[in-house]
Amino acid sequence: MSKANGNAYQLVAVDKLGSGLEFVDPSTKKSIKRLSLPARPHEIVVSADKKLAYVTIYGDGIYGNNTHRGHQLAVIDLTRREKVGEIELNPFQAPHGLAIDGQGILWASCDKSQTVVAVDPKTGKILDAINTGTDGCHWIVPVAGGSKLYTSNKDTWFVGVIDTKQRTLAKRIEVPNGTEGICCSPDGKTVYASDHKLPKLLTFDTAKDEVTQTVDLCGYGEIPMYEDHEMRVRTTLDGRYVMISGYKWNVAVIVNAANQTEQTLLKTKVGPMGWGFPPFDTNLVYLADHDSSSISIIDLTKKEFVDSFPCGKGVEVIEFIPAA
Repeated sequence: MSKANGNAYQLVAVDKLGSGLEFVDPSTKKSIKRLSLPARPHEIVVSADKKLAYVTIYGDGIYGNNTHRGHQLAVIDLTRREKVGEIELNPFQAPHGLAIDGQGILWASCDKSQTVVAVDPKTGKILDAINTGTDGCHWIVPVAGGSKLYTSNKDTWFVGVIDTKQRTLAKRIEVPNGTEGICCSPDGKTVYASDHKLPKLLTFDTAKDEVTQTVDLCGYGEIPMYEDHEMRVRTTLDGRYVMISGYKWNVAVIVNAANQTEQTLLKTKVGPMGWGFPPFDTNLVYLADHDSSSISIIDLTKKEFVDSFPCGKGVEVIEFIPAA
């Protein structure tokens, strides 16, 4: 296993097209174990104690074309690397985004049901369901110590703010074209989201719940407005950079968080999606090459790709956890 300061880590990849999880040793870049899941897993969130993970089972389609919709969360024992249960979300369908709030409550955005669901992870029972007013509510991210969630809505004019204590949709923040990928800075003060129709990065102040900056992303070619502008947005663990993948452009952009006009464009393999950040080396970033059945590695000191290895059939999301 990869080690730093006496700690060992493993990579967990959500293989959407392969309907499974791939556990990988980052030091050898070889699979430790493959775990099959129902069609198709999309997102993953890890419990605070790193013992369990929850994975959304979205259905066998994609956003906008998901006829056989899933309605479960798979429960994964990370020590045993086994599926140990399911959380049933019926009647809510097509769970996608996941978050855990400051009280340890598990939240899932069920886009086709226009709902974000609150679940007690200990009992698996639904505690509440908040109507979002849009079936485009695809991703959610906790902010301010988990006291609220931001929702990224593909097809509506607002980003939603959910009060996790009151369990209400507390505010709608107006945006022009809907939003795609979304994340929160490590200090909780800033949320970043990508515009759904144009190659732009939006910055939100979480204290005021408003947009404070919009910047164009360099190097993106023209794509028709009606197409799904799939972009994943994550900050590095130290908050220095905002990493953005352009799925249909086959590019990645490294944005300096302190000066967002300072950007580095990288050509990727076909179909880049999710990001992974190894705690053992904050200068490295992993990128899921969804359509290329691999994972690539970026060195942030060089701002270039330095390695790549095969993984799964279509990896969408990457997380690092302590080794079992």
